Amino acid sequence: MLLQTMEYFKIAAAFIVIVHVGCVMSNSCSLGADCSNIECCVQDPSTKQGVCRRMGDVADYCYTKQPYAWTKPEKMVTQFDLCPCETGYFCGPIGKESATYGPMGICSFG
Repeated sequence: MLLQTMEYFKIAAAFIVIVHVGCVMSNSCSLGADCSNIECCVQDPSTKQGVCRRMGDVADYCYTKQPYAWTKPEKMVTQFDLCPCETGYFCGPIGKESATYGPMGICSFG
């Protein structure tokens, strides 16, 4: 009985690992179309691979120099570590600066 229980836990653990790896792998991208409607494809600075990340919602931080006002980026975002604001929002300046990415703001609607 103990051996059967241990085998059950091994199978369950293997299943969890497979499901987890599948979820992580499905988050990769090379274009905006590879992600959901509320995500964009951003190049991870450490791995240089594209990952789907949520676009900025109201009050989320953003970079004012991102050229994607009002539209979802079609290509992978490589110049910034954040997606731009969601379609229809804009990045309003807040007077903060990122040493790497320049002037920061928050996503707003207007």
